[in-house]
Amino acid sequence: MNQNLEIIKKLNLKIAKMPQRDGELTAFCPFHSDEHPSLGINVITGKFLCRAGCIKGRSIRDLVFKLTG
Repeated sequence: MNQNLEIIKKLNLKIAKMPQRDGELTAFCPFHSDEHPSLGINVITGKFLCRAGCIKGRSIRDLVFKLTG
């Protein structure tokens, strides 16, 4: 299994859609009140983006840091 996916699972994000071949995972964004899953994470590249505009980054490490401080 992909190492980035393992890290994401340990972050306890509420995942709405597991990644398919393209590596895209969709989750509820923990940085705002999210009624519809808006956080897209690519487990292959590590890039992530909240489609509501509150956060984006270039690596899973960035996401871990933003979640844990």
